[in-house]
Amino acid sequence: MEHASESELLAHVRRLEQRIKQLEQQRDDLPRPVVDAAPSRRNLFRLAAVGVGTAAAGVVSLPSTAAATCGLPIVAGCGNSSDSTTGLVHTRAASGEEALFVASNSAHPAPPDFAQASLASNRWGVFGMSNKVGVLGETPGTYAVHGRRTATATTPAGTAAVFGEHKNTDTYGTGVIGKHWGAGWGMWATSVSGKGLHADGGTGIGAEGVTTGATANSFGLVARVTATSPDDSSAAIRAITSSTTAGSNAIRASHAGSGTSIYGSSASGTGIRGVSPNGRGGVFTGAKAQVNLTPGALATHPTDGVRGDLYMDSTGNLWLCKTSGSTATWTQLG
Repeated sequence: MEHASESELLAHVRRLEQRIKQLEQQRDDLPRPVVDAAPSRRNLFRLAAVGVGTAAAGVVSLPSTAAATCGLPIVAGCGNSSDSTTGLVHTRAASGEEALFVASNSAHPAPPDFAQASLASNRWGVFGMSNKVGVLGETPGTYAVHGRRTATATTPAGTAAVFGEHKNTDTYGTGVIGKHWGAGWGMWATSVSGKGLHADGGTGIGAEGVTTGATANSFGLVARVTATSPDDSSAAIRAITSSTTAGSNAIRASHAGSGTSIYGSSASGTGIRGVSPNGRGGVFTGAKAQVNLTPGALATHPTDGVRGDLYMDSTGNLWLCKTSGSTATWTQLG
């Protein structure tokens, strides 16, 4: 040890302190170390010189500033243990985004202003493990946990600011859980010009919306277009199937009772529109009737109309519009 550098000696002293602490916890019948003034460099080198024999004995009178109440410092590169909570308090006035504690897996320490460091690949800056919660973030302010990917260049596939992974191979467990105890959102996703949320179920279900509400306005899923003058191709929900055969449906709805599977309404436009460039716009099948037209309020056909309109008047007569216009031509079908 006489040829060791000062930093190596100091690191050795810290390891000896850690071992002494462990021996003291195992030897409760021996007296505790005496608290004295702050340790000098001479005392630290002296301890390093005789540390092996002293640690084996388990009793050392090492000066320490807070050994009687707080225990030993955390030593880098070593396994540290404690039988009580370790606390950190930031006492300096905050200036912008300032960290209380910075952990960086890098060749150089991460700067306190969060500037990007040269990080080693495939390693962690912070690793927390527990039988219940590995890492807990709690704040009365904005974010309890904030994940940020700082690289602004082209992002490779699979990167994320926050990554949740569940290694169960059965049907139980969730990668990420968001919960709100009131009427707010359990999870919120946003993107400047891309997808706010992307869900991929593999060979299962990509996304599922569930509600237990039985009152009015209880929906498993709500989709909105908030623009008041959107393009005609804009839609609150767009469903796509890549099938080139008849073996798939872009939208499939079912109802377990006698209600309506799909309900469409419009303030002054079309409630439901079906379009097919090479097939039929709509095909309807029903045991009681293929299509039902609810009788209108008029006792005859309307004055205006669009060619192809069908109108059932209040007396039960069915009319077909043959010529569009404000004074359209109608023909009674029955």
